[in-house]
Amino acid sequence: MTPEQLRASVLQQAMEGKLVKQKYKEKIDQSMPFKRSDLIPYKIPENWNWVILGSVASFLNGRAYKKSELLDDNKLTPVLRVGNLFTNSKWYYSDLKLDSNKYIDKGDLIYAWSASFGPRIWQGGHVIYHYHIWKVNFNKSLVDKK
Repeated sequence: MTPEQLRASVLQQAMEGKLVKQKYKEKIDQSMPFKRSDLIPYKIPENWNWVILGSVASFLNGRAYKKSELLDDNKLTPVLRVGNLFTNSKWYYSDLKLDSNKYIDKGDLIYAWSASFGPRIWQGGHVIYHYHIWKVNFNKSLVDKK
């Protein structure tokens, strides 16, 4: 197993809760709102519902890049890296043609999961996003991204 495969395997097991003891013994149907009051950590407004995150949203991971794919030509598509969200004003660009799920646009909900963690609504233009960022797709009739 390569280091990259090991990393991916550990991440997958962590996201499935297989690396730590599970707090709850009863399996919850992920398509349904919480039904057991002991699983609800705190009260929420009456018109809200507790749900399993994976039942209303999916997290799309960006792409890792080789140095040769990160270019200085600002006429190409910008590559959004975590540093660009917080501290780094240096941008790279790419001439790659990728699947549509590897791009974000103004108004998309994204989540940085490396260095500085947290969600934000992207206010920039059309960019390719790095693998330390998730694009959050969700059911707009059930979730308000704000």
